[in-house]
Amino acid sequence: MFAGGPSMDDYSRRVLAIESWDGGSHRAVRQSIERHAALQWTWICLPPGPWRWRQRLGMLEAVDAMRTAGVLDKQWDCIVCTSLLPAGELRGLLPKALRDTPIVLMMHENQVAYPDGVSGAEPRDVHAAVTDLTSLVGADAVLWTSRWNQRSCLEGLAGLLKDAPWHGAAAAIDAISAKSQVIWPPVEDPLASAAAAEDRLVHNCDNNGRDATPEQLVAWPHRHQHDKGLDELASLAATHTSEWTLQWALLGERRGPVPTGIKAFREAQQGRIVVDGYVDRNVYLSWLGRADWVLSTAQHEFFGIAVVEALLAGCLPWLPARLSYPELLPEEARGLHPGMAFSVVERNALQAAVRDHLRPAIAPEAVRLLEHAIVCVCTVD
Repeated sequence: MFAGGPSMDDYSRRVLAIESWDGGSHRAVRQSIERHAALQWTWICLPPGPWRWRQRLGMLEAVDAMRTAGVLDKQWDCIVCTSLLPAGELRGLLPKALRDTPIVLMMHENQVAYPDGVSGAEPRDVHAAVTDLTSLVGADAVLWTSRWNQRSCLEGLAGLLKDAPWHGAAAAIDAISAKSQVIWPPVEDPLASAAAAEDRLVHNCDNNGRDATPEQLVAWPHRHQHDKGLDELASLAATHTSEWTLQWALLGERRGPVPTGIKAFREAQQGRIVVDGYVDRNVYLSWLGRADWVLSTAQHEFFGIAVVEALLAGCLPWLPARLSYPELLPEEARGLHPGMAFSVVERNALQAAVRDHLRPAIAPEAVRLLEHAIVCVCTVD
């Protein structure tokens, strides 16, 4: 679908972009696009809010915001919206002159595979998944953050609809697949930061084959929420901290009451936790530069920006063989853990292989690939 390449003239294309949940990773992606864009982007952004309401009412809020910004009476080559904004419903609310404008849907996440809650005991509310379906059908092109994101959504929809009284489900899913492409979201290179680069350089110089510094620092960069595998974190730490002489850096975002799994981890690992806080970005990057490993215990992840950021900073991957993680690593970097010994040469080779594999996610290249896909949609007759 996206064969060929744009000419230089194509980069005068004007893109109206709507971010209906401008927080967290959504905001980070939007800011990277703004920083590295070659196309002419105009952004309409809504603040973070309850996601279910945003999915159902975001298109009304977005149209109000577009009307206030005076963009509805202009012509655009493409409209880009992110996954909490129903693309088909948005099209119906646009002025008649804009309804034929191509819509590109950027699927940060999907509500088919998104976990319901802590217990998972309640039946899934299928309305959010069906809203995703109508949005996917209504878009002209769909950009997914990972193959796992696309597969979990489309396979989940097929399972959800197999008993539905609609005979067009299979054809609709095939049509979505045909207009889909996987483009990793942009991740700013941590080694472009003086703090991370300097700490990584000093760290590598001090690590002389690990004989002089047996302690291994493990970064765990996730939100302190149930879907990030808090019990698994506590279990892995209890099993391996002493055996592998581990220290811990808890760097994730904190929301609400402290979860039981984090409490258990802190109690069991007293004296082994060297940092435990939601720190500013320079301090965060500095800790990534000092860490030996990045660990994920996530049960839910559609891409993994924090993990990719840590890998680009030089951390080796201690990652499960699930979700998006296998596609984020070259084969030689899969299945690693801190119990494995590496020489400096071997470690450097692994770090280089991982960075090379992740090059399409480094922000300037990722934005170039994104804009190439958008230009190709704009030029389809």
